[in-house]
Amino acid sequence: MKKIQEIILSTYKPFLIFLLIYIVVRVLIFNINSAEWGDTYRMVRASEFLTKGIWPWDEKRWPMFSVLLMPGIYFKNAILWGKLLVFIVSLLTLIIQFDFFKKFIINNNKLALVSVILTATSPIFAYWSFRVMADPFFTFIALLSFYLYFLWQDKFTNKRLVILSVILLMATMTRLEGIFVIGAIGITEILKLYKDYSNQNLLKLAKIATILAIPQILVFLPFTIYAKFIYEGFVHNDYIAEVATFFSFDMDRIRYFIAYDLFYYGLPFLFVFIYKSLRSKELKILPLFLFILFETILGFIWTPSMPRIHMPLIPFFSMLFVYGVYKFRFSIKDYSASAILMLIYVWLQFKYKLYFLNLSYIGFTMVLFLSFFGVSYLFFKQGKKYFFYVCILTMVITSLVVVANETSNYKTIADSSNFAKKIGEKIAYSDESGVSEFILGEKGLYLDKYKYIHVMTHDAQWNFLLENKPDYIITTNGFEKNSKFDLQEGDFRDNLTLVYSSKYNLQDVFDVYLEKLGLIKRDGFLFETDVWKINY
Repeated sequence: MKKIQEIILSTYKPFLIFLLIYIVVRVLIFNINSAEWGDTYRMVRASEFLTKGIWPWDEKRWPMFSVLLMPGIYFKNAILWGKLLVFIVSLLTLIIQFDFFKKFIINNNKLALVSVILTATSPIFAYWSFRVMADPFFTFIALLSFYLYFLWQDKFTNKRLVILSVILLMATMTRLEGIFVIGAIGITEILKLYKDYSNQNLLKLAKIATILAIPQILVFLPFTIYAKFIYEGFVHNDYIAEVATFFSFDMDRIRYFIAYDLFYYGLPFLFVFIYKSLRSKELKILPLFLFILFETILGFIWTPSMPRIHMPLIPFFSMLFVYGVYKFRFSIKDYSASAILMLIYVWLQFKYKLYFLNLSYIGFTMVLFLSFFGVSYLFFKQGKKYFFYVCILTMVITSLVVVANETSNYKTIADSSNFAKKIGEKIAYSDESGVSEFILGEKGLYLDKYKYIHVMTHDAQWNFLLENKPDYIITTNGFEKNSKFDLQEGDFRDNLTLVYSSKYNLQDVFDVYLEKLGLIKRDGFLFETDVWKINY
């Protein structure tokens, strides 16, 4: 036993040290967010229904993550349980990635560790992996699915196929993109048969397809058909409605898509090396290539969910990036491509000012400097090691900026909702983020549920209050697109008394210091949420 411990420590000591550091950091930022996103509260609501043995068919998401949140309902703290859950699955993702890299990319502990660190410090993974959302779990399930497929593909026993089929069902019942995981594996197996056709291989494919398809046919397909096309009808499908609302094929959309797809990872020159890896004849990664392709196409169609929708790609990009740097010689041509990508990065960021592209003068400048400086290392014989150091430093800086600037989302809404809940028995609100709905519970009266009150006349709005008799109104400029009371005229102006106001000036936490020194002038955005007492 002692010898085994010595072998583990000598072989995996750096990786274990990193995991310890990661755990400590995650514990320190465990409650860093002021509030969760609205999707979180919707999934918690679905979990509450599930504890009663029913499902809310007006919920647009698939139920797997809500099932996992159910213990939190029994423990009376679903959000705390959700934070613990995404922490655990994020940790497991990094552990599986480490072994995935060693088994199927390069059997090298140091390079595997570098790939894991790059995943952990990439801004999308770093930020969304401690939000109570389905994305961290889906990322874990997608990685696990491909890990088991590569591990077992040469010898699929019935037991292994059943295990994989259950995991794939968990993927599809978590996010729609689970279909992409199945599709990538299925197409790969079909191409194998095409390349080496025989009756024996045909029977083998038929067995694989049957066992993997049965759970989807019995569970995923009936649920999806009823929930998305029968319950409210095809035209009311939330996903189709969102695409129909937001999709427009024009140059602006293409530039926005390029901005996020090329640069959301955090390293402007990343795809120079990804391209090299994908073209490598040594790597047998067709399923990963197909999955990346499917996810990328979905991002173009469904841009409102970018870049979060691409979180499952982060571990694969990390591994392919490290492989590309390690395996291939860097040339003047590659340096030129990297420089062009960095110039595009600058142009698109100044045009769109996207948070996950590092919306900070300090952070943005440091990333550009480190990028040009870091790539230069690749011209030296021993430069790859230092290049990886620079990449990790760049990712850490970007993630710090992103996380620091996103922690106060919905802070004013949460503060005002908590205040109103203490003093009122019936509170009307226009907030669409889901925060007010979750905090107020049965005390809440959501305006948009009542025939789109935002299109009502001023008098009709006031009559609505007279009919429902809420004690207070919560108004916010945080998230209210479809429902908003007009407080500036007539009865509203004369019969409302402001009793509480929460304000938060959204400014980059690092650029504030530059402003104090008089080096820059940058206007923030003032979020304000007010609680009004109604004087009938």
